[in-house]
Formats: sequence, C-alpha cells, structure tokens
Amino acid sequence: KNISNKGFIFFNNILNQEKNPKIEIIDYSENNISNINSLKNAKYYNLKELYLYSNKITNIDILSIIDYNNLEILNLAYNNIIDISPLNRGKFYNLQKLYLYYNHIEDISFVENAMFKNLTRIDLSHNEIKNINSFKGAKFIKLEKLIIGNNNIDDITVFKYIKFSKLIVLDLSSNKIEDISPIENGFH
Repeated sequence: KNISNKGFIFFNNILNQEKNPKIEIIDYSENNISNINSLKNAKYYNLKELYLYSNKITNIDILSIIDYNNLEILNLAYNNIIDISPLNRGKFYNLQKLYLYYNHIEDISFVENAMFKNLTRIDLSHNEIKNINSFKGAKFIKLEKLIIGNNNIDDITVFKYIKFSKLIVLDLSSNKIEDISPIENGFH
C-alpha cells in the first residue's frame, strides 16, 4: 500500500485519478515536490497516512479545502513552510500525529482554534517559533507529546494555563528559556 518513490514522479497524474478507495498510505517523501494543489482532485477516501517530508513545499493552502476525514498521520517536515493556518480550516477530524519540524514556521496561532480532538503528537521543533501563547486556547484533549524544541521560545508562562492532562512528553530543549517556574506544578 506504500507507493513511495525516491526519484522524479508524475505527482499530478497519480493524484488526478477519479477514485482511489483502497489507498491508505501515500509516501512522497524525499522528492522535489513544491506544489501540492493536485491533492484537491484526489479522492482518497481511506487515506490514513500522508508523508510529504523532505520536499520543497512552501504553500499548504490546499489543505484547507481537502477532506481527508480518515487521515491519522500528516508529515510535512523538512520543507519550506511558513504559514500553517490552512491546517485549522481543513477537515482532519481523526488526525493523531502532525509533523512540522524543520520548516520556517513562526506563527502557531492556528492551534487556538484547531479542531484536532484526536491529536496525540505534534512536532514543531526546529522552526522559528518565539511566541507559544496560542497554546492557551488549544483543545488538544488527547495530546501526549508536544515537541517544540529548537525554536526561539523564551517565555513559557502559558503553561500555567494549559490543560493538557494526558501530556507525557514536553520537549522545550534548545530554546531561550530562563524561567521554568510556569511548569513547576505540572498540568491540570
């Protein structure tokens, strides 16, 4: 079911098929893909895992209109993405793991209104994030792993107000944090 290809691929031709009801995993990692607008025409009703890491993707606006209700894993790591707000408008009701590490993300305000009720892991490490106050409004009731290391975060006061009761792993390594008192009492 994995249709990975490390060389040049005809992305548009593969995606523009009328229906692909049996495909559950698509791996387009380590290619030269810069435009993913062809996902708009794809009918992957059973798609559970989509791997697009290590490409040249900058724009993910198309993810705001596609309907992958069964998607559990979305990996967009190692790209050139700056704006991740389209994820907030997309239909990712069953998304469990979101990988966005090694991009150029600064603004994570999308998390305030994100409808990721099943999200258990989010990796935003190795980006350019400074402000994480948006996590205060996040409703990640199943979140177990929050990985935001290797950014420019210096203030973690927001953790006084976050209610991530299932959180097991919090990675804040290699940031600019001086005061760790906001997390001294754990999470509610």
